[in-house]
Amino acid sequence: MTDILWFLVVFGISLATDWISKKVVLQKMTVGQRKKVYSVFYLRPVYNQGLAFGSFKGKTKGIKIGTTIAALLLTAIVFYHIYAYEAVLFSIAGGLLVGGAWGNLMERLSKGKVTDFLYVRFRSWPIFNLADVFLTIGMILFMVLLL
Repeated sequence: MTDILWFLVVFGISLATDWISKKVVLQKMTVGQRKKVYSVFYLRPVYNQGLAFGSFKGKTKGIKIGTTIAALLLTAIVFYHIYAYEAVLFSIAGGLLVGGAWGNLMERLSKGKVTDFLYVRFRSWPIFNLADVFLTIGMILFMVLLL
């Protein structure tokens, strides 16, 4: 597979998995409900109208504009690195990173908020979603590859 095809496959899977997981959780549970999955891991759907850790809550228009610009810039940076380095791992990292960014962005633009539902009961760790997981893994992998 070509590098761009790897990117598109990982991007598509990330985006679809994030969207489907949010939809299923909201169909099966009510917002605020908590269901233990294993040990300290719970499902607990909540709406986040802010950014990471709920910051900038209530600044909906600014958040939409800022996250759209950030997602577009991130996508451009990822494509640059895919073409510059021609390495499959950059394509995979980029697909995760951009898939996570666009997963949250699309929901934020359509609903004005993001659905978070993964809860690890550890100190005051925030509730998050699969898009956040993909973003984090993609960013870590991307940074390691740039070393």
